[in-house]
Amino acid sequence: RYEGELVSFEQTARRMDELLAMIDCEPRTQYRLAITIPPSDDLIGAISMDINLPEIHEWETGWVILPQYWGRGIAPEAARALQRFAFDPLDANRVVAFCHADNRASWRVMEKIGMHYWKTAPFRHKTITFYRLEKEQLRQKPSTAEHAEGAEEKPE
Repeated sequence: RYEGELVSFEQTARRMDELLAMIDCEPRTQYRLAITIPPSDDLIGAISMDINLPEIHEWETGWVILPQYWGRGIAPEAARALQRFAFDPLDANRVVAFCHADNRASWRVMEKIGMHYWKTAPFRHKTITFYRLEKEQLRQKPSTAEHAEGAEEKPE
């Protein structure tokens, strides 16, 4: 619903070749992982981590889950695991994530994993809500109140 049109098999195959080529890059700047459900390991989504601002060790994370699996805690579980990976061993100082401004379910995922509302702003012809987590905030509890404080920036 938020990520646009489906792509063709050929486009998917080309993208898979690109992703496989990145595996051997050193240092690694992108990670793409499948989200599966055991024991069948059916593919139900994907999660990523990309270096965003290398000079300050900022990484960006994002995820997509098939709609029939929404609301089961899968996105927060996968995002927490990748976030731990970002802070150790990747030594991130900050992890950021964003979603469409009206995607309240993604806000909740970001808040569940301890991220803090940062801002809402135009980005690539859309209105986007940004969250972040600084290394020193790791022990703090997530807060939905932070998003409410910035609500004046968020279009209704």
